[in-house]
Amino acid sequence: MITTIDIDTLAKDYRVGMGWDPDTGRPTRSTVVELDLADFAVD
Repeated sequence: MITTIDIDTLAKDYRVGMGWDPDTGRPTRSTVVELDLADFAVD
């Protein structure tokens, strides 16, 4: 039996779970603030 994995879906799910934007891979503003790095946040 062969199992296939959709790597794009897996990567997006991982990014969301880490608090990153699923399309760009950048941390979301809320994640940056939560990590006390708001001074480095870019809009």
